[in-house]
Amino acid sequence: MFMPCPDRGSGAILSQIEEYFADGPYRRISGMQCCGLGGSAGVCEPELARSMTEDLRNEPGIRVYCASCAGKLKRSGVPGIRHILSEILGTDEEPDTGKSAINRALTGFK
Repeated sequence: MFMPCPDRGSGAILSQIEEYFADGPYRRISGMQCCGLGGSAGVCEPELARSMTEDLRNEPGIRVYCASCAGKLKRSGVPGIRHILSEILGTDEEPDTGKSAINRALTGFK
């Protein structure tokens, strides 16, 4: 399980949703600073943002519970990214990599 920045310290959000995991709790990926999407890293320090996900390319079947992380990891070439909500709901959706920026722009400026 890739921990998003807002929950990395306490794991409070993850602890609230773990009971819904069909396969039980997932191993938490440690040692990762961030997916590289937040804090304008992609604009201010694009090489650093790209490098943040390189080690994850060898991790099989990564689960996330942040849509932004899911899209960023998939765009970065990390294989097998799955959003845990899609698994809980049984929708089998792939992380969005085409419309997420448009959706954020449309909903963020209302």
